Amino acid sequence: MCIPYHHLDRPKIAIPDRPQADDYERPPIEQFSYVPDIASRLGKKTAKNT
Repeated sequence: MCIPYHHLDRPKIAIPDRPQADDYERPPIEQFSYVPDIASRLGKKTAKNT
């Protein structure tokens, strides 16, 4: 049994331009939490591991 196939022409999607964010003010750095990058050191050999 065959399933009939018909190509469908899809309409083009129009995405509007991104609005300007002139009123955005970045919060002070003191309000951010620092998370150490431990994952970048995984798998790297150190003097202790050799």
